[in-house]
Amino acid sequence: MENGWMQLALPYFGEVIRAVFDEWFLTRGARVVRDVVAGPIWYESSAGVIVEFTYYLEDAPRYAPTINLGVMDGSVFRGVGLWAVIPQDKAETEYYRWSFSDPVQLQNSFERIRDEIMPVYVDPLLSKPETLLSAAERQRQ
Repeated sequence: MENGWMQLALPYFGEVIRAVFDEWFLTRGARVVRDVVAGPIWYESSAGVIVEFTYYLEDAPRYAPTINLGVMDGSVFRGVGLWAVIPQDKAETEYYRWSFSDPVQLQNSFERIRDEIMPVYVDPLLSKPETLLSAAERQRQ
């Protein structure tokens, strides 16, 4: 039995994320580069763009989808939250409200993200690491 915060980890997270996103990323030439059972899961495009799927333990028992986009700058991940690449006047900025507390809700939430958000806001960035580096730099200022 896990102690402390790790009691809140989701042992099904990685399996569900892989089931929802593996084919989507594979058809775009990306691959899994980090796969931790309870998260996070990283996919990397052929251009070096990383898409990270994770969650915050402290959100328990209703976890919010957390997705980051960026690149490795040496050994440091430089990126932004998915929310930062969605125009603020779009309803999709509310994706963090598509919360989950079990595997079925997790799958439903991330299938919706895959189908409604990824093609519009993530797919175009998979080949543009410089755009994400610039966004990360602006966010740091």
